[in-house]
Amino acid sequence: QPNVALTLARLGNELEADPTAVYRHFRNRNELMLELGDHLFTQILDQLELDGEWHESLETNARLTRDVMLQRPALAAEVATRATGGPGERASVELVNSFMEAAGFEGRAIADNTRAFGELLLAIVVSAASYLILPTTTRSTDDVVVRNLYDLDPSRPADAIDEVFDLVIATYIAGLRSTLSDPTRPTEEST
Repeated sequence: QPNVALTLARLGNELEADPTAVYRHFRNRNELMLELGDHLFTQILDQLELDGEWHESLETNARLTRDVMLQRPALAAEVATRATGGPGERASVELVNSFMEAAGFEGRAIADNTRAFGELLLAIVVSAASYLILPTTTRSTDDVVVRNLYDLDPSRPADAIDEVFDLVIATYIAGLRSTLSDPTRPTEEST
């Protein structure tokens, strides 16, 4: 039931455990949500298979992040924009930092581009997740508007979402390449 709010009491009931048992592990709902969000990052890293250039790794990471998070759209809609600070998120940031370094960015530009990539990717995830958890009647109404406004076939929404996602990621990577090839770009030596 994606539209039902998650409470610690409801979680305990769903797990067939005394609802107070959840409080032994988490002080409050916020702490639980951050842990669940960090667990999503860990799942992504566990499934990630990288092979290729930095841009291919960035694409693979983006696609898997979207896919894993959208398996639990209600959770993704709530936590994808939160900073968990946990080990899964930290490892994900370090990994994307390594892609940016392999691309040729240096110093502060590595962290800035990692943050930009994360913000872009998670904005797409939250948008898709928010759509997926809409009530069926609301989604149907939105589908009609999208068909008329954007000329998309509502019988293939997943294909349209994939096409847009691929376009956004390809455009982002093209922007990174353009920045790297710009002779006026500041480098560590010139700053």
